[in-house]
Parts: sequence; structure tokens; C-alpha cells
Amino acid sequence: MSRTNDETYKEKKDDIIKRTEEVREKWREEEEDDTDRLLNDAIAYSLGEGKGWAPGEREEYLETILDDDFIPPLFAGSQEELEASGLSEAFSSLEYDEPPAQYMLDYKKKGNDAFMNGKRNEVKNHQFYRDAINHYYEAFSWAQRVEFISEKEEAKNNENNGELCYT
Repeated sequence: MSRTNDETYKEKKDDIIKRTEEVREKWREEEEDDTDRLLNDAIAYSLGEGKGWAPGEREEYLETILDDDFIPPLFAGSQEELEASGLSEAFSSLEYDEPPAQYMLDYKKKGNDAFMNGKRNEVKNHQFYRDAINHYYEAFSWAQRVEFISEKEEAKNNENNGELCYT
């Protein structure tokens, strides 16, 4: 007598369910899985290396952030609020690495690329033009930050290092 596909499917399904239950039962018998053990070992190692809170630091930090007047630095609306958070130096170190002229040129190029993509677009999607406008606006805001060097300073810089500098 031959087996039907339904019987074969039912046997495979029952076998999978049985194996799943066996694994689940095995996990229940173990007190903790490898992930917990590895995490606990990593924490213990870090604390052994002297990383983590110094005595009293954690309590001081919790007291600071639970204070009603505390504003997280990410949500600070003014320079005074940022300074009150104690992280103004950290945020000021996030300044841009390149001079404003470089950012201006980069955004102008992105705007030009978006505009050309809009012209080539066959379905006439206006999002390319919106993106181009946003990139041009960003380039303009960077252009306002560029400080040009006077002709005397330019000649002096050209003599010193052969390059024109923007600040």
C-alpha cells in the first residue's frame, strides 16, 4: 500500500514538532543560555580591567539625570542649557573637519546631480528637483560661513605654501 503525500507531510510535521519540543525542553532544563553566560563573562572581564563606574560615579550620574531641571543635551534649546548639561565640550568637538568652502562645493555638486537626474527622469518625478533645491539651500548656508581672505593675505599665503586658504 502506497503512502499519500498528506501522510508524508503529516509525518514530517510531527517529526519537526517533536524535535522542537525536545530542544525547548532542553533549554528549560538549563539555567542560562550561552548568550547570558558570555555577556556576564564580558561584564566581569571589563570590571576586572577597571572599566565601568568609579565608586560614587553611578549614584552621582543618576542623581543628575533624575533632577527636574536636567535637560538631556540632545534636547537643549540654547547654549546655556547645553552648558548646564555638562556636555557642551563634547558637542563642540563634533565640529566639521573640512572648511565651509568644501562643504559648499559638495552640496552644490549634489544639487547639480539631483537636478540632472530630474531632467533625465522619464516619469517626471518632482522629488529630484526638491532634492536639488534642498542641496542648493544647504550649499548657500555653507557659502555664508566662508570667510574670504583679503588680497594681501592671499598673496602672503601663495608665497608661503602655494595654496589659497579659506577659513
